[in-house]
Amino acid sequence: MPRRSLKLSPTLLQFRRDQGQRLRDLRHDSGYSLASVEHLTGVNKSTLGYAERGQQFIRMPELLTLAAFYDVSTQYIIEGGTLRRKLKTPLETVAAQVAEHH
Repeated sequence: MPRRSLKLSPTLLQFRRDQGQRLRDLRHDSGYSLASVEHLTGVNKSTLGYAERGQQFIRMPELLTLAAFYDVSTQYIIEGGTLRRKLKTPLETVAAQVAEHH
Protein backbone atom coordinates (compact mmCIF):
# COMPACT_ATOMS: atom_id res chain seq x y z
CA MET A 1 0.00 0.00 0.00
CA PRO A 2 1.56 3.34 -1.00
CA ARG A 3 2.22 5.96 1.66
CA ARG A 4 -0.23 8.82 1.62
CA SER A 5 1.19 12.28 1.75
CA LEU A 6 -0.14 14.45 4.55
CA LYS A 7 -0.73 18.14 4.04
CA LEU A 8 1.44 19.91 6.60
CA SER A 9 0.85 23.35 7.99
CA PRO A 10 3.34 26.08 7.06
CA THR A 11 4.70 25.89 10.62
CA LEU A 12 5.40 22.15 10.36
CA LEU A 13 6.90 22.56 6.90
CA GLN A 14 9.32 25.18 8.26
CA PHE A 15 10.10 22.97 11.26
CA ARG A 16 10.95 20.11 8.91
CA ARG A 17 13.15 22.36 6.74
CA ASP A 18 14.98 23.67 9.82
CA GLN A 19 15.55 20.15 11.08
CA GLY A 20 16.91 19.17 7.67
CA GLN A 21 19.25 22.16 7.61
CA ARG A 22 20.66 21.15 11.00
CA LEU A 23 21.29 17.63 9.68
CA ARG A 24 23.01 19.02 6.60
CA ASP A 25 25.11 21.43 8.69
CA LEU A 26 26.21 18.60 10.97
CA ARG A 27 27.25 16.50 7.98
CA HIS A 28 29.08 19.35 6.27
CA ASP A 29 30.78 20.44 9.51
CA SER A 30 32.00 16.86 9.92
CA GLY A 31 33.30 16.75 6.34
CA TYR A 32 31.22 13.77 5.22
CA SER A 33 29.35 13.07 2.00
CA LEU A 34 25.93 11.43 2.02
CA ALA A 35 27.56 8.21 0.85
CA SER A 36 30.11 8.34 3.67
CA VAL A 37 27.42 8.81 6.31
CA GLU A 38 25.49 5.90 4.82
CA HIS A 39 28.58 3.70 4.90
CA LEU A 40 29.50 4.65 8.47
CA THR A 41 26.00 4.63 10.02
CA GLY A 42 23.79 2.45 7.86
CA VAL A 43 21.35 5.35 7.37
CA ASN A 44 20.28 5.26 3.74
CA LYS A 45 21.70 8.23 1.84
CA SER A 46 18.39 8.83 0.06
CA THR A 47 16.57 8.95 3.40
CA LEU A 48 19.15 11.38 4.76
CA GLY A 49 19.05 13.47 1.58
CA TYR A 50 15.27 13.80 1.72
CA ALA A 51 15.48 14.79 5.38
CA GLU A 52 18.27 17.31 4.73
CA ARG A 53 16.21 18.95 1.97
CA GLY A 54 13.22 19.17 4.32
CA GLN A 55 11.16 16.78 2.20
CA GLN A 56 10.54 14.30 5.01
CA PHE A 57 11.01 14.00 8.74
CA ILE A 58 13.79 11.75 9.96
CA ARG A 59 12.46 8.63 11.69
CA MET A 60 13.40 7.83 15.28
CA PRO A 61 15.89 4.99 14.57
CA GLU A 62 17.80 7.19 12.11
CA LEU A 63 17.56 10.18 14.45
CA LEU A 64 19.14 8.19 17.29
CA THR A 65 21.85 6.82 15.03
CA LEU A 66 22.74 10.22 13.57
CA ALA A 67 22.73 11.93 16.98
CA ALA A 68 25.17 9.32 18.27
CA PHE A 69 27.30 9.57 15.12
CA TYR A 70 27.58 13.37 15.24
CA ASP A 71 27.78 13.34 19.06
CA VAL A 72 24.89 15.75 19.50
CA SER A 73 21.65 15.51 21.42
CA THR A 74 18.52 14.39 19.64
CA GLN A 75 16.96 17.58 20.99
CA TYR A 76 19.48 19.65 19.02
CA ILE A 77 18.58 17.91 15.76
CA ILE A 78 14.85 18.23 16.42
CA GLU A 79 14.65 21.71 17.93
CA GLY A 80 17.95 23.45 17.35
CA GLY A 81 19.26 25.94 19.83
CA THR A 82 22.73 26.80 21.01
CA LEU A 83 23.50 23.51 22.76
CA ARG A 84 24.97 21.14 20.18
CA ARG A 85 27.02 18.82 22.35
CA LYS A 86 25.39 15.61 23.38
CA LEU A 87 23.98 15.40 26.87
CA LYS A 88 24.77 11.96 28.21
CA THR A 89 21.40 11.19 29.74
CA PRO A 90 20.66 7.54 30.59
CA LEU A 91 17.81 7.46 28.06
CA GLU A 92 19.98 8.74 25.19
CA THR A 93 22.80 6.38 26.12
CA VAL A 94 20.48 3.37 26.01
CA ALA A 95 18.73 4.62 22.86
CA ALA A 96 22.08 5.04 21.08
CA GLN A 97 23.09 1.52 22.05
CA VAL A 98 19.80 0.13 20.75
CA ALA A 99 20.22 2.07 17.49
CA GLU A 100 23.70 0.58 17.02
CA HIS A 101 22.25 -2.92 17.06
CA HIS A 102 19.54 -2.24 14.45
